[in-house]
Amino acid sequence: MVEYDISSLAIALYGNQTKSIDDGIYTIYDTQNNIYRQYNLYEIRDQFNALLYEVRQNRGNNIDFSKNFTTITAQ
Repeated sequence: MVEYDISSLAIALYGNQTKSIDDGIYTIYDTQNNIYRQYNLYEIRDQFNALLYEVRQNRGNNIDFSKNFTTITAQ
């Protein structure tokens, strides 16, 4: 059994996506522009502010519904 099918892979690769600059929430939308998955994006830097890592963390069920695609693109 596989975790993803061809449809879910197509959504991730070719679907609409947004990244909120203010809070770093990266949102992937399905073919109907419903929120499919969300991630927290952030950076880890050392004491000299040199970039060490870029992190993408799955938000699981902690979905921010204010990131609705239609609302964002209507602004």
